[in-house]
Amino acid sequence: VRRRAWEDRFLMQLAPCYFQAGNLAQAERILFAIADGGEPDTAATKLLWARIKLARGDLGGALQALLAAEAMNPQLPGIYIQIGDTYSRLLQWENAKTAYEKDVAHDPDNARAYHGLSTDYRRVGDNQQTVDHALRAVGLLHRLPMAHFNLGVALVRSGENERARLAFETALRFQSEMV
Repeated sequence: VRRRAWEDRFLMQLAPCYFQAGNLAQAERILFAIADGGEPDTAATKLLWARIKLARGDLGGALQALLAAEAMNPQLPGIYIQIGDTYSRLLQWENAKTAYEKDVAHDPDNARAYHGLSTDYRRVGDNQQTVDHALRAVGLLHRLPMAHFNLGVALVRSGENERARLAFETALRFQSEMV
């Protein structure tokens, strides 16, 4: 980057590195440099912009950036999961469900989308949908402690305590500090 500061391809590698290292200010600075001093203007840079905003707790700003990135490139990997997760954090269950369902339609084998759906259904008290989606999630990717937790909660609510105990124990095996 120092030798070829005008090369966006190098900057596009550096910005996520700064983000992953926890240096949000430097990642932002690089994004502004890529966009010639303005806000990020490509789907990929808007996606990173959204992640920075999420890390700073700006859920509204993150959602705006995610929706802009989706509008630019609806095929962007992981975009619907991130939109769903953000809507969930904003307690907008129906919007979150819609985003996760878009991801499932795009990639029917994405365990994280099914996990997101199971979490949303758990939060609204739909036990059967929680069980169905949690089982699908852990069937695709067994090491999802929160999906096992969702399964356990729905099973307890349904009176299936022994199966719930197994689900909770599995969640604890993968994430022992889970309450």
